[in-house]
Amino acid sequence: MKINCYLRASGGCLQSKGLVYPAVVDAGKIESQEFVALVEKNCNIGSNMVKAVLDGVAKEMKKNVALGHTVEIPELGIFSLEVKGKVAKTAAGVNVIKDGKAVMNFTPNITIRRTLDDVDFEVVNDRVRSSNSLTDDEAYEAAARLLEEKGFFMRHHFAELTSVSDTYATKVLTRLVAQGKIGVDRSGRTKIYHKAQVEVAEDLSGDNDASDSMP
Repeated sequence: MKINCYLRASGGCLQSKGLVYPAVVDAGKIESQEFVALVEKNCNIGSNMVKAVLDGVAKEMKKNVALGHTVEIPELGIFSLEVKGKVAKTAAGVNVIKDGKAVMNFTPNITIRRTLDDVDFEVVNDRVRSSNSLTDDEAYEAAARLLEEKGFFMRHHFAELTSVSDTYATKVLTRLVAQGKIGVDRSGRTKIYHKAQVEVAEDLSGDNDASDSMP
């Protein structure tokens, strides 16, 4: 097997030490129906039974993990909780966690881990993202290409296409918006970039001139 990767500064590029930490290129999401079909091929039960088993596993997972249990699922691995927050004392001197947030951790079993031992990794983008800079023309050309392909795009699309960091991508895109070359809308905390809206003003000067010349 071969997994494609690309280099990105935001993933932890230590250029001074000659080390980089590549990110895996997403090979595509396997939807739930497709996953059920794949499981069905490996079992002697129908898709409805596969769905029922997966539903039962999910329900027990939610119930037990919510109680703080560590849950081991055969052939998959171990699910556990980690709580992040600040420890503070109440007026009564009792320790409590403020702004607590539970994070789910998953440790795959040894069979799954060994599957990755035989994987070959190939870098499909060998340019380290923090080392690039773009002229305005290059930036607009990349943005125009994304708009042509997608109709709209987000910052990470631009960063991946041009191999620049997310921070640098934000600066470049902000400049293109200020120049009126592309437009931007906000959806929550996400900025969505689109084609610039061209305002067409009606020129009525010809009509006015014609009316002024009439007797």
